[in-house]
Amino acid sequence: MGLDFDWNDLRFLIALHRGRSLVAAARSLAVDPTTVGRRVAALEKRAGARLVQRTPEGFVLTEHGLRLLSAAEGIEEAFWSFERAIAGGDSRLEGTLRVTTSEILGPLFLLPFLGEFKARFPGIQVELAMSTRVLDLMRREADVAIRLARPSGASLVSKHVGQHTIGIYGSAAYLKRKGLPTSSADLRAHDWLGYDESLSELQESQWLERMIGPVPYVLRTNSPRILLDACVAGYGLAVTAHFVERHHPTLRRVLPEEMPPPRDIWIAYHRDLRKLGRVRAFVDFVTEICERERARLQGQGHRS
Repeated sequence: MGLDFDWNDLRFLIALHRGRSLVAAARSLAVDPTTVGRRVAALEKRAGARLVQRTPEGFVLTEHGLRLLSAAEGIEEAFWSFERAIAGGDSRLEGTLRVTTSEILGPLFLLPFLGEFKARFPGIQVELAMSTRVLDLMRREADVAIRLARPSGASLVSKHVGQHTIGIYGSAAYLKRKGLPTSSADLRAHDWLGYDESLSELQESQWLERMIGPVPYVLRTNSPRILLDACVAGYGLAVTAHFVERHHPTLRRVLPEEMPPPRDIWIAYHRDLRKLGRVRAFVDFVTEICERERARLQGQGHRS
């Protein structure tokens, strides 16, 4: 490898290894797929060896590519550690704060309070990414994550900020058409909306199966937001968070005595950012909001 070696090309090798496809790698780097292919090919030319090969499961690294990957990830971690060290010393209450959360918590719980956060901290600009995938706090894809399961990682600081409860819901139009269930046995005769196999481990999905047996799904999805929208549209019953009632007055809770276990709400950030002013301000704000809204999060004062 000559002195003209471009360390920036390593980003493309790492992204292709993690994404397994040119499209996925391009998406993570905000470039087009042809750029990924071109940069990896240039890296192979300078290395004088094949680094990747295409398989039915996607791109995989060759033995030489794996050796280079190990060094590349070490360089990547050193870069992000340096970047976090610089950012972590900034105590000012200004700048951009990248927050990732779920499709339901984001728009239906957090978003209504961001105006209050902006009024308190006008110098902080929030970027909100709503996704079911866990954005990487190590690589600053996000500064703060709000999740319904404790994010793992020895370098992460995780704080439990509350719980939200879950129930069975249907739209007024659906219940008028199909009838209101009065017992768990009645639920087997209803149309159900649920998650697909990729989210079958969610406790609400498992709880529903335990309660009524094989679930007669009419729609399955990997998107909590699509699930909720389909329920509001009258397509069937769904298990969703109680706090959605505030935004969807046509929803009615079914069998309020039947509830799966509550979901914990966690907020996490990298320990290198614990002194970053805008991170501290946001964590304190979310903690305050979860305490203030505890009754709504736990389904008290619901409609039925």
